[in-house]
Amino acid sequence: MAGGVRVAQRAASRCAGDAVVRPTLAGLGAGLAYNFGMRRTPLSLLPWWGGFVFLPLAAFATSTPLTAHLLVLVPLGGLVALGLHLANGAPDVAGDRAVGHRSLPVLLGASAALRVAAAALIGVAAAGSVVALFDGQALAPVATAAGVLVIAVAYTLTRRLTRPFPYLAVAATLFAASWLATLNP
Repeated sequence: MAGGVRVAQRAASRCAGDAVVRPTLAGLGAGLAYNFGMRRTPLSLLPWWGGFVFLPLAAFATSTPLTAHLLVLVPLGGLVALGLHLANGAPDVAGDRAVGHRSLPVLLGASAALRVAAAALIGVAAAGSVVALFDGQALAPVATAAGVLVIAVAYTLTRRLTRPFPYLAVAATLFAASWLATLNP
């Protein structure tokens, strides 16, 4: 199996380049790690974080060389991953706890997971806007998308939604797309 993966990686690298293939494979590895066991552990956040960092890196690598300037994606991706992972897992806390899972949402509990999710997403909207301001990015689209994300968080909190993930995922995607589109790599 490992030999087959190596052959596939070499073929893909020849077509797309190592700079695209490596983060793509890292993101795939993060997803597989989550599906094959990490989702049941306190480390359940790490695959989410990997996915939210490696996907934009792979996308950037298709059009521009990767630079150290893109390292800002690591903490921002971590905040998005934290917020969405907790919002996604909170509704399942009781069932996951009953079958012995010890994921981050289970350890926090549903109510705390939703509060931390909200704080993380508001934090990424604020931090991303500050980075955009100091990086010379087009601020209007970033600030608008950050506002949409904050409104989505406020909506889910004031409505006390037990399944806020769909709303938050759409708003976080809009913010991420706006922020990434205006980034100066």
